[in-house]
Parts: sequence; C-alpha cells; structure tokens
Amino acid sequence: IQTVVLPDTTTQTQNVGDGSFYGMEIAIDAQATPQLSVGFNYTALSRSIHDALLPNLRPTGVPAHKAFIYASWQPIDRLTITPSLDVAGDRWSDVNPAPEFPYVRTGAYTLVNLTAQYSLAERFDIVIGFKNLSDDNYELAWGFPQPGRTFYFKTQVGLR
Repeated sequence: IQTVVLPDTTTQTQNVGDGSFYGMEIAIDAQATPQLSVGFNYTALSRSIHDALLPNLRPTGVPAHKAFIYASWQPIDRLTITPSLDVAGDRWSDVNPAPEFPYVRTGAYTLVNLTAQYSLAERFDIVIGFKNLSDDNYELAWGFPQPGRTFYFKTQVGLR
C-alpha cells in the first residue's frame, strides 16, 4: 500500500504492483559491570516496489539503516542515568501537493538523548529526560518537522 498521485495531482493510498522487502536486525545487550549495562541494535532494510503503471514509485516512510546505542549507568542505588544515540538514514517521503516527481528524501539524523530515573519506592519511579539534545532539525515525513530539543518529566508505576 503506497500513496499514489492521481492525474488531478491529488493523492490516494492504493495497493500497487509487487515488491520485495528483505533485511536483517541485530541486537546486543550486555552487563559490562554491576553498575553499567550497554546495548546496541541495528536494522538494515532493502525495499523495492515495481508497478508498470507507476515507474517512478518509491517505497516511503522507512530508512534503509537504523541504529540505537545506549549505556545505563547506576552510580548509586536507585538512580540510573542513560545516555543514548538514535541514528537513522534518510527515507523517501511523499510530497503534497504532488509535483511531477512526488517524492523527496527527508535526510538522515542522529539524536542524542539523556534520561535519569530515580526509584522513590519499590514500584514508583520518577524520570527526567532530554530528547534531541543537539537540537537537530529532522523530518520523518515531508512537511512534518519533528520537535527540537525536548525536556520531559514523568512518573512510572510498575511491576518488578
């Protein structure tokens, strides 16, 4: 299912042609020391779509490469600090209103994030976090910019 440009330049989501999708994903999580755990995951995806009626069709919305790297450090009991990197390659996106070639690459990005989590009680945590610390400008879809530097505060109640 892809967004297709109609003759009047409006768009419609349709089943199109045929295609092939293949890829791989790898993830590693390790406890480096009693106070430090590290992790990494990487995804590579190759997609192609073929439709004789739409020769310029591009698969949209998903990058060919994506990675996430983190380290969780517990300097004192009940406090965990987690810096992370979220890296993604560029992706095709629909352009609307559609020009003759209705696709654009949104661009790759690298987000630097930081979270601090403190356990106040056995099943009650407070979390303070920062997303996109480097304040990168990026889009997952054309015309929809993502937030810049973001701060959040939340509580978590859960089972352990």
